[in-house]
Amino acid sequence: MNPQFYAPLLDRIFAAGALDAFLTPIVMKKGRPATKVSVLAAPADAPALAAILIEGTTTLGVRATPVWRTKAGRSLETVETPWGSARVKLKRWRGRVVAAMPEYDDCAALATAAGLPLAEVYATIARLGATFIEGAEGEGHRA
Repeated sequence: MNPQFYAPLLDRIFAAGALDAFLTPIVMKKGRPATKVSVLAAPADAPALAAILIEGTTTLGVRATPVWRTKAGRSLETVETPWGSARVKLKRWRGRVVAAMPEYDDCAALATAAGLPLAEVYATIARLGATFIEGAEGEGHRA
């Protein structure tokens, strides 16, 4: 399959309800290189997604395997930086905040507007977000 076709294929897959999708380089029989398209979706969305794969790729068939997902809770908090406010995604597990991840789009926008390296802005927001984690030093657990 033409590699240029994968990006629009993934766009269609996500628009049809996929929870996630990814490409993996593999080797098929007779040593032929190929790209495996993997899609994670709710069972109810599987028929529509299989149709997209069959109609929009060179595949002759789609294999489906049930999988189970354990999901952490999440919420968003806003932190104030020297360059403006930014969102931080909090991961909740068993009643406590266990991780805080800066929202990439907010970091990128602030870095661009301030003319700073993205890594510097991201690190600052990560430090501010860490104050929400139970047991974190600094301000302590605020969420």
